[in-house]
Amino acid sequence: FLAPPLASVVQSLPLIILLGLIFGLSVGLMGIFRSVLSFTFNSRITFNVQTALFDHILRFPLPVLKKRQAGYLMSRLTGDVHSVQSLFSQVMTSLSSNLFTPFFSFFVLFQLNRKVTLILLAVIPVNVLLNYIIMIRTRSLSYRQMEGIANVTGDIQEALSGAEVIKAFGTEERESGKVSAKLKQILRLQLRSTFLSSFSGYITTGSTLVTKLLVLWLTADSVLKGTMTIGDLTSFSWYAMNLSGSLNSLLGQVLSLQYSFVSLWRLRELFAIPGETEGTTGPDEPQVRLPGQAPGEITFEGVSFSYEKGTPVLKNINLAVSPGETIAL
Repeated sequence: FLAPPLASVVQSLPLIILLGLIFGLSVGLMGIFRSVLSFTFNSRITFNVQTALFDHILRFPLPVLKKRQAGYLMSRLTGDVHSVQSLFSQVMTSLSSNLFTPFFSFFVLFQLNRKVTLILLAVIPVNVLLNYIIMIRTRSLSYRQMEGIANVTGDIQEALSGAEVIKAFGTEERESGKVSAKLKQILRLQLRSTFLSSFSGYITTGSTLVTKLLVLWLTADSVLKGTMTIGDLTSFSWYAMNLSGSLNSLLGQVLSLQYSFVSLWRLRELFAIPGETEGTTGPDEPQVRLPGQAPGEITFEGVSFSYEKGTPVLKNINLAVSPGETIAL
């Protein structure tokens, strides 16, 4: 039904030039709109997560803050958030396109030769299984790398903020050696991660080669028997490579996103730590009681307190504070 209007357009050179100009300008404007929309979306995600996480970290109980260096928390506050941001940028767009292409290619292949298509699909689970094994290992290495980077950042921040103490005791070499040892460990983890990534590429190349040879073997035999034409063979081969390439690209993207998935899990880990104003109204903990009107006198009778269970800070304290009196405990 599009043939008549397209025929009239093709026969008119001014219409072809006009439509080409309109199409080119529209594509350019859409590109600008997409860039602005993508930046706005990503920047809002980063802003909301960072501000919410910073507010949540400030409300951590004091023992939790003392267990972690400031540089460690800063690294997680900035590095993990920016790593997660890539999930919502160009990656999501490319993932959506790579999810559509295999279905379309499979539909065409199934119409051309059902038997060869089903045999071809038998190769896919093997490729997926091997990449899944590599994916699990990569996720573990990514977590260890992130923890190592955060710890090194904490050591560097601690050393720089305490430079006067380090110089006073002459421990520059010890501090430098401590950071150097942790950096070497991170480099070893990155080397193993690079090897896994290269091995995944090797599997992808091997899978593509097996697909080509399998398609050539099965379709060429059909052509020789007269059940398939040369044109069908060419189309089938092209769509088979397209299907294999799309699946390999999809698996590669999922593999490359393991770093972002680990960052997402680490952010959830920080948000799961209850603040000082949270977790005080559970069934096993006392309810928070607010006085209606405070007369200005405070009395403690047999009060005990601890930041952590089993480690008391105050035990059976009796104390009376009169109005206007200042007491340091």
